[in-house]
Amino acid sequence: MAARSGEGEDVMGTPERFGKHAAEASRFARSEALESKAESRYSKLMRTGRFLRVERVAKRYGGAYVIDGVELALGLGTAHGLVGPNGAGKSTLLRLLARLEEPSRGRVFLDEADDLDEHRALVGYLGHDLGLYDELTAREQLAFASELRDSPLADPVRELLALDAFLDRPLGACSRGQRQRVALAQALVGSAPLLLLDEPTTGLDAATATGLAELLRSRVLDGALLVVSTHEPAFLTAIGAAAIDVSSLRGSKRRAAAP
Repeated sequence: MAARSGEGEDVMGTPERFGKHAAEASRFARSEALESKAESRYSKLMRTGRFLRVERVAKRYGGAYVIDGVELALGLGTAHGLVGPNGAGKSTLLRLLARLEEPSRGRVFLDEADDLDEHRALVGYLGHDLGLYDELTAREQLAFASELRDSPLADPVRELLALDAFLDRPLGACSRGQRQRVALAQALVGSAPLLLLDEPTTGLDAATATGLAELLRSRVLDGALLVVSTHEPAFLTAIGAAAIDVSSLRGSKRRAAAP
């Protein structure tokens, strides 16, 4: 696919196949009105200091609570690492913070606001489900994300993750490690003030993980709120993150009462 050029157009190019994915992606799309509201909210949050609140949040699947009674208040310009054993609820909490899922009880909100679309417009998210389309090339996937965010992928991100070697390969033909890099790059498109990353170093070599830590730390210094889930204490140290033991937030992992 030919890349666009001239008049400030994104050199990543624009895939012609975006149309059939538009509905799925609409929850992250930024209309002009939503963009304006989100940026206004971001400016206000920068002034107030406090950013993300979690109030008495519980989440259950079937009859069991995965997390229960979580209370957090996380500010802009800070980094936090979710730690704990497998099954503690780290990935669930990240999805709740991104509001990709809603809690069974309690609230997740920004600066007293409860607008779902506005919240999601401020999020850069990486999950275990990478959110990629097998029929798109890596270039097309990232161009799609760039259009939704109205911002190109920064060259330092593309270079750090060594994307040029497989940009024109269909994602269905890419290795897990390559797909992980594309999904991570997708989360870093633009300058989302809330970065939520689940095991971001998976499949990365030591040098790339070090470079990623430096990049994320610079985002935090620029005012972003960063929350990562990881089993690597050294990575948390490298990004200057305070550890949050998710297992200690669960309270009693009790059975859910029948509705």
